[in-house]
Amino acid sequence: MEAKRSVFRNGRVIDGNGSVAEGTTVVVEGDRITAIGPDASVEARPDDRVIPMDGRSLMPGMVQGHFHAHFDAASMSGSLPPSLGLDAAPAYLSMIAAKNAKTALHCGYTGAIGSSNAHTIDVSLKEAILTGIVEGPRYLAGSHELVTTGEMSDYDNNRSFYMQLGNTGITVKADGVDGWRYAARVEAGRGCDVIKISASPGHGSQPARDICYLDREELQACVSAVHKLGKKVRAHTASKSSVLECAKAGVD
Repeated sequence: MEAKRSVFRNGRVIDGNGSVAEGTTVVVEGDRITAIGPDASVEARPDDRVIPMDGRSLMPGMVQGHFHAHFDAASMSGSLPPSLGLDAAPAYLSMIAAKNAKTALHCGYTGAIGSSNAHTIDVSLKEAILTGIVEGPRYLAGSHELVTTGEMSDYDNNRSFYMQLGNTGITVKADGVDGWRYAARVEAGRGCDVIKISASPGHGSQPARDICYLDREELQACVSAVHKLGKKVRAHTASKSSVLECAKAGVD
């Protein structure tokens, strides 16, 4: 049996390429747009689900390119944890992630790319969206944020060192060529699509300074390992030197 069509009548269609079409009908069958044209050119069928747009806009879905799925727990609980990702129990953070994914979809984001997250929550969120357990956009799962010893986000060795943290929330520490290669492979192996690295301070992580946290060889080893496994690398990078080093190494 044919899937029932959804017919959006009298829409203002923005195609994303600069043009706007008034008085336009868009026909959706299943998960595909099957027709777009002036209202008069598209005939309705008796079993169509017709949605009158009354001149409101229709546009392609947006993509949220930097999505921290479980962020917001600290503002909800009022606590200030020693590390992001330790602000609530993993189960509670996962429920926040599900809530945020639904909110993103309902705000028009039909795609999202995960950024640093704790407990590999992004991988579970992606799987829950795919199986229909959670309502959300098409999703690329982010990883922990890979950091170097001595930087601001080295949570078990910065000003919180005396807490002797065993779990550092959204971060995992790596040092040396072998250390960075290993950490990248672990994150990719757990199902993360995009491996996040911390390349410099700045943008919410200490004042910006023109440095790159990683040595060039560490950065190259990380990128090479990730690409070999068919995954992508993203970077927190707010300095000229780190941007250039990441570009040379092939950070995506």
